[in-house]
Amino acid sequence: MGMVYSQRLLKLVTSLVSFVRANCFPESFAKSLKDLNLVAESESAALKLSTTGQFVVPASCSAEVLVNFIHRNKAEAQTRQSEHQRRKDKEKRITKQCKEELGLLFLAKESGISVEQMTASCEKLLIERPAALAEHRLRVAQYYSVMQGGDIFIPWHWE
Repeated sequence: MGMVYSQRLLKLVTSLVSFVRANCFPESFAKSLKDLNLVAESESAALKLSTTGQFVVPASCSAEVLVNFIHRNKAEAQTRQSEHQRRKDKEKRITKQCKEELGLLFLAKESGISVEQMTASCEKLLIERPAALAEHRLRVAQYYSVMQGGDIFIPWHWE
């Protein structure tokens, strides 16, 4: 997997370097991109801006198309990145608050749970305050389960 991704990225970078050199871009252009994120995808992927502000780029994307797309969407990418960071910070704060106020030994989410889903679940836990969870290990997931070791899994939209 890592080798395939490296090849995709190398293809994009090589194309971009050639394009930038051929078109005499000022050094300030590259510096203006320093806080942006790019994800190299397969050749058949769509060129898009993700909800988290990442540029999702097919490895087959021409440098000219990519540079124009980044230029047109740079401000929106920065806005989305800031907004995503704000949501992540809120998730971190509310997860800590929930763990402390409910007396949980552990509180985390499974990888498939979004920032918004974890935040919503914690907000509901703080409102409902189920006392039975004190001194337990809780994981927010897509399903209910109790593991042999005692970990409790609840769906993020629990009832």
